[in-house]
Amino acid sequence: MREGLGVSFDDLLAYEEEEMNHWEEWFRANAAALSARVELKHTLRNRLFHIFSVGQRNAERLLGEPQTTDKNMEARSLEQLFDIGRLARTKYRKYLAGATEDQISTPHKYQSATMGEFTATPRKLLLHGVIHSIRHWGQVATLLRQQGYEVNFKHDVIFSKVIE
Repeated sequence: MREGLGVSFDDLLAYEEEEMNHWEEWFRANAAALSARVELKHTLRNRLFHIFSVGQRNAERLLGEPQTTDKNMEARSLEQLFDIGRLARTKYRKYLAGATEDQISTPHKYQSATMGEFTATPRKLLLHGVIHSIRHWGQVATLLRQQGYEVNFKHDVIFSKVIE
């Protein structure tokens, strides 16, 4: 790809944040949906926590910070749950503000409680964080529609107000 063409991480983060904000507003109006079952043992609240906690840990890895365990993330209220997602976006932006092309392209070893040690470039970790979130938001929308909820906002990038 030629320099200057394509979508930046700033664009992707802005879109993902816009989507997250739509969902937060939607869940404020439809709080009962958080208890909807998505799997035998999991509710939609568990799925949202997964989306946000993965993002936070990826951002912590990028910044070289200790990874926050699930039990150390406050997520009792809807606002606390979405605060985890906001914190991840803030940390991603902090990393990007100081990252050079060499830094973002150099593979590093990272630790994961579920995967053990893995190697990835920070670019790949950032991309995973954003795509992971967007992919799960699509699942959330599908699960809610299957359970009779009306999701009354458009999710596709073409409708985004933050990407021109």
